[in-house]
Amino acid sequence: MNDETLTSLWLVAAAAVGLAAAVAGIIGGRLALGIAAGGTWNIASLWCLARLLSAWCRPRPSRRQVLGWLFLKFPLLYVAIFSLLRMPAVSLVGFSIGFSLVLLLAVGWVMIRVRRTALARPHGR
Repeated sequence: MNDETLTSLWLVAAAAVGLAAAVAGIIGGRLALGIAAGGTWNIASLWCLARLLSAWCRPRPSRRQVLGWLFLKFPLLYVAIFSLLRMPAVSLVGFSIGFSLVLLLAVGWVMIRVRRTALARPHGR
């Protein structure tokens, strides 16, 4: 997938998370903050994963780039999430909703793109 397709995905996911957090704000601030945190964290995580795979799958992968994305994706993002989830102002249920929303959007987006590509090329050619 090219960068333009992924940029569209990130924008759609960010809009969906923002809308879900705004609707949840009616119910309660903790839930809305949790949805925003979960969605934002998953967008950042998937973005880092896409960059990591892009750097790794090049014909001649740069070890420095791959290690940089690995370091950003795993230790830094996970330390951030563990410290964020310890805050009493963030709802774990809301975080799960935001995380799942972005994950479902990303999987659906990829499935649609793969299906369009397969339909555009009959018999896999």
